[in-house]
Amino acid sequence: MTPKKTEDQPGLWRMDEVNLTVAEACLRHFCDEYQEVAQTIPGNSSLSAYADKMSFVCLLICAEYHKKLSPTVRGSLAKCREVASLRGPAGLYDHFPWSLSWNSWTKS
Repeated sequence: MTPKKTEDQPGLWRMDEVNLTVAEACLRHFCDEYQEVAQTIPGNSSLSAYADKMSFVCLLICAEYHKKLSPTVRGSLAKCREVASLRGPAGLYDHFPWSLSWNSWTKS
């Protein structure tokens, strides 16, 4: 069963996420949110507190569920690392939570 989406309340899951765990679906959702926000802010500017929260939410999910995450979420983490690294010097600190998230998942 797929959750219904309405215009007032978009669904958290996409059709390609039917077999993901809740943690994986949330991780992918927050990665997508981060990418959307980070790509709208110029590379020489700091990210908003909202984008920072998205990156730290993903770090917490990876730290807590690293043994239960499947390789399907690897692409989402890789994209966020790439977006952060493309931000130049302003992205140095933005890259840090994504590196930690990646390392907690790949070292498990």
